[in-house]
Amino acid sequence: MQVWKIGAYFEPHSFKKNEYVLWEGEVCQYNYFVISGCMRVFIRNKDGIANTRYIAFEGMFCTCFTSLITGEPSFKTSKSHESHFIIKTKGYSNFMGPLFGFLFSLHYQCPKSASKSTYSG
Repeated sequence: MQVWKIGAYFEPHSFKKNEYVLWEGEVCQYNYFVISGCMRVFIRNKDGIANTRYIAFEGMFCTCFTSLITGEPSFKTSKSHESHFIIKTKGYSNFMGPLFGFLFSLHYQCPKSASKSTYSG
């Protein structure tokens, strides 16, 4: 798979500071890659206090993975912690299969001398 084909799976999007990306109880539809800014994923305890589970900074993926895979409502909430720009991809299988295929092909196209692995088996 070529690099330009991977780009077809992404859609640019931006969020304002403190904008909710996903509310608890909604089904997660997207996997996000943070270009600038950051996103926060949290859960609320029985007293309503938010407990941060994950913060995605620039160059990181962010999603409510279980909901994305199963299609069931999320028990997590995700929120824009600051104004940011992301690229998003719909669903899991539409994106991850081609991405892993691309990364797998890169791994086998790289010269062995460029590999940083110390595995000798």
